Amino acid sequence: GAYPREVRAGDAETAAALREAIEPERFREELFRVIRGVE
Repeated sequence: GAYPREVRAGDAETAAALREAIEPERFREELFRVIRGVE
């Protein structure tokens, strides 16, 4: 698949670490969007 097994398995910390390493700015924007959606 397009994603590592950890991401498909739902390991949020691993997914976040990978995404932040790949695209820090995009990750930060998406993270804020998710936080706003939850609250």
